Amino acid sequence: MGRFFQSTIDVSLCIFGTVLAILIREGSGFPLANAGTQQALPALLLATAFSAVLSISMLGGSRSFWRYPSYSDLVKLAAIAGLVSIFTTALMFSYNRLTDIPRSLPFLQVLTILILLCLARATARTNMLYRRSRRLAVAPALDGSHSPAATAVLVVGINSVSNAFISATAEFAHGRLNVVGLISTKDRHVGRVFHGMQVLATVNELGRALDELTVRGVTVGRVAICVPFNSLTDEAQSALIEAQRSSKLSLQLVADDLGFGQPAVSAPATPKQSFSFEPATIDGLLRRPYWRFKRAIDVVAASVMLIIGIPFLLLGACAVGVSLGMPVAFWQQRPGRGGRPFKVYKLRTMRERVTHDGYRRSDAERQSLVGNLLRRFRIDELPQIWNILVGDMSFIGPRPLLPVDQSQAHRARLLVRPGMTGWAQVVGGRIVSVDDKAALDVWYIRNASLKLDCEIIARTIVIIIRGERSHPILIDKAWADLADQNIYSDSAVPVISRGRD
Repeated sequence: MGRFFQSTIDVSLCIFGTVLAILIREGSGFPLANAGTQQALPALLLATAFSAVLSISMLGGSRSFWRYPSYSDLVKLAAIAGLVSIFTTALMFSYNRLTDIPRSLPFLQVLTILILLCLARATARTNMLYRRSRRLAVAPALDGSHSPAATAVLVVGINSVSNAFISATAEFAHGRLNVVGLISTKDRHVGRVFHGMQVLATVNELGRALDELTVRGVTVGRVAICVPFNSLTDEAQSALIEAQRSSKLSLQLVADDLGFGQPAVSAPATPKQSFSFEPATIDGLLRRPYWRFKRAIDVVAASVMLIIGIPFLLLGACAVGVSLGMPVAFWQQRPGRGGRPFKVYKLRTMRERVTHDGYRRSDAERQSLVGNLLRRFRIDELPQIWNILVGDMSFIGPRPLLPVDQSQAHRARLLVRPGMTGWAQVVGGRIVSVDDKAALDVWYIRNASLKLDCEIIARTIVIIIRGERSHPILIDKAWADLADQNIYSDSAVPVISRGRD
């Protein structure tokens, strides 16, 4: 199923979901009893279609395979349903102030659209499983194999790796490998069902499980270990080794087969300056009530700005679509608070690096007037309001860097949530060194306050109007304050802990 076809179905489901929400709200079927709702219906459906196209393009809803839905896909579908409702409500408010539109309709619209989008994926998944089961049912007759010759396999571990192993076995080794049960590392899992098969015993009781299967006429030839072998207890490791010796079965370390047995570790680059806090200082910084107060302000402000910024976001997305083409948005993975990775969303401001005929554009050729204007007035960063609302970011904080640019020596700047703007951006800009930016970020973490955040917001507005400029005096002051507090040195190893704010 092509992306265009998937997008068309999704947009149609969003429109149908809106109609279904109206029917549920009215409870009278067609024709609608409310004449005003009948008159507003064409505009409502048109606004829904436009909002669906925009939301699906922004979040990439048509890029996932419907046959293999994941948890992240379900989250994305919920986000798409929410954005469709928000955008549709905003458009209808600007059209007729939501006259004759029930106030409960947006909430019903989110539910009906989400249910229909999920049902479409579930239908595709069910159809794929049905076709695969029919193909596998006739496979032994076609290739001459039969189930008694298949090697019986026990899977150790209840996790995503064992789930993938069982699925891959059914897909590629049907007739040759037959998973007959699971062995868990925890007592509470015994007796439960995973992937349609029963958890027979714990690893320590592997010998007993093998004897019971033998009585049932099943001789296990392989044990697939889907957990790190070193994570097992000594008793569990001994049970596996003893079973291999006594039963002549083979042990398969799935992590080693996948190439993850001994991951390579690269040596960190040597920085010019390192920043560190004492553990007691970190604990005191993160216990400050201001971080909770700041988070509450972020949630309220992001909710308001998400509504206010919708017209600017729509205009920016349309401008990107006309001048640069699709998609209108893109994301980058960056380290957040405590180093945890998250996705930063932006409107696209540059042309594709490689053209359809293979020509590789230079950075100057990739720039455009629309993209420069969006960056100049920070409109390209409006999608990050969503990051703020869900807790990945804050309005004010250290700017999130690409993983390759985030030095281990500067991990102290990851103590708090990253921000859309910060002290390093309004004081240093883009022309100062990475050490200066890190010093300004660490200084902010040490001195964050409502007054300082208000000053950063004011300076950000000035930058949007006048452009960036550096302030050497404030940079020197940050270094001097950090030196007085013994926060940086030439060889210190930064201390970092996960924040609780």
